[in-house]
Parts: sequence; C-alpha cells; structure tokens
Amino acid sequence: MPPIFPISAGDYYNSNPEASHSAGDIWADLPTYGLLGTRRRAGIVITPPCDLAQGKVETITYLPIINLSSYFSMSAFLPVVIRELRGQLTFLKIDDLSVVGGRFAFPSGDELNRAKTEVDGILSNKNIGAKDIGAAEKARACLKILEQILDVELSECEAEIVGRALGSKATKTLYENLIKNSHAIDLHFLPKDNQPSEWSAIKSHSLVLFRYPITAPVELFDEAQEISNRNWQSAVEKVAKKVPAAAAFAEVRPMKRAVLKSSFFSDLLTRYAAMHVRVGSPDFSQNTIDNYISDLGFKK
Repeated sequence: MPPIFPISAGDYYNSNPEASHSAGDIWADLPTYGLLGTRRRAGIVITPPCDLAQGKVETITYLPIINLSSYFSMSAFLPVVIRELRGQLTFLKIDDLSVVGGRFAFPSGDELNRAKTEVDGILSNKNIGAKDIGAAEKARACLKILEQILDVELSECEAEIVGRALGSKATKTLYENLIKNSHAIDLHFLPKDNQPSEWSAIKSHSLVLFRYPITAPVELFDEAQEISNRNWQSAVEKVAKKVPAAAAFAEVRPMKRAVLKSSFFSDLLTRYAAMHVRVGSPDFSQNTIDNYISDLGFKK
C-alpha cells in the first residue's frame, strides 16, 4: 500500500486566484444581509463554472463561511444545547424549561433567568456533592452558550465553554464529526489556509453553511475586481439603481483571496446538491424490521 501523506492547506487552496470568476472562488468581506449578524463574512462561489466562463449569468451565488467556533453560537446548535441543559436540570431536580414551538424555538428570557438563578443557587451551596457540582457547572455552561445564541451578533464560542457544557468526550466527538463532515448534512468543513492575516481567505478552521445561499449581481464582483476603480461606493450606487439589494455591498469592498481546488470543491458541491435532492421514503415499522430479521434466520 502506498504511503498516505497528510493533506495540507496547500492541497486545498490556490492562494493566487485569477481575475476571472470561477466556481470555488473564496471572497472576503461579503454581506449576509443580517442573516449571520452584521459582520461581513467570507463566501465561496457555487455558480456553475461554465456559466461564469461564458458570461451566461447576471448573478453570482455564494455560500457564507463562518469560523467553526461560531457554529456553537448559531440557532442550528440550539437543539444540542437544550437537550444537554434539560438533562442536567432533571438531574438537579430543577423544573424543565418551557419552550413553545419547534426544535429551534428559544426559551423565554424569564425561563432562562429562572434556570440560571436556580443553578447559581445550587453552586453557592457549599454542602452539595461532586456530582451535583458537575451537573450545575454543565448547566451553567449551557446557559452561557444560549446567551451567545441569543446575541444579535454571531460570536465565537470558546472550546472551553463547549467542553464544559457537553463534557470532554462528547465535545471531542463533536469536533471530529464536524471536521469529517459527518455531524450534519448542511455543513462543510474547510481548514485554515495558513496565509498571513492580511490576505488570508480562511483565517481559522471554518464551516460553509449550505442553508444560507446568497445571490448578488455579477456586476458587483466585476467592479470589485477592477483595480482602476477607486470609488467603490459610487460603483455600488450605480448597480443599486437597478438592484436595490446591491447597497448592502457599499460599506466594504469585497476581495477574492483564494480558490478551493477542484477536487475539494467537487466534494463540497456534491454534498450541497445531495442536501437538496433527498426525497426520502417511509421508514419500516419495528414489527416489519423484526419480521425481516426473522426471515434472515436470526432468532431472539
């Protein structure tokens, strides 16, 4: 068997992208229209390369890229935190949180304050046992993460807090699954590119968000690439007269900083497409499964 060499950032990215647009282009400072806080984010272009090469499109579609640690501050992580928090509250004999709505519904501020007060009360008791202390500290860390999810900005959640909330073993498994793209079908891991901060495209280990596609006029990307254009605001205003949404680009001029190499981009695009083309089918009932197992000759 030939030796397996470790994959480096140089295998992932071309840090000297061409001026022409292509699928896999990674841009810095793209707007997300308030979907991910107010800060600009990096984004990767997913518009078909043949359409870009032949000038067949009037728009470019990109997927936002966030620091991996910011994922724990997203509402997407909410069900994991709520499940863990409820387990610790049950252990501590604290009333469960009242949450109205689906799995991404958020507890009310009063509910969170009530839980926080009761958890702090337990931790202030010097006569509690080690197991109660451990559960209360886990609950407090979960509540801290919930505060960050509630914040209007998408902040980075420290690994120490995630580790306290979920436990070291579960946290290590979670990180491994995120890196291996086995945690969720709507996320894709990108390693940091190890470039100097001034022109880095992926400054830290990051995630591409499949459920947040954004489209903008190709003219904006053309103008951003035009070196002779020194008045970025004026260029945006010109496009915004036809497409008002273009005004979101005015504050900061985006810059293309890298291209995700084709083999890795193909994997990203395959996973992105797979998320959308899932049809699914009804699951077998447990009774049917048991019958099929019996058909195969297995007896309990």
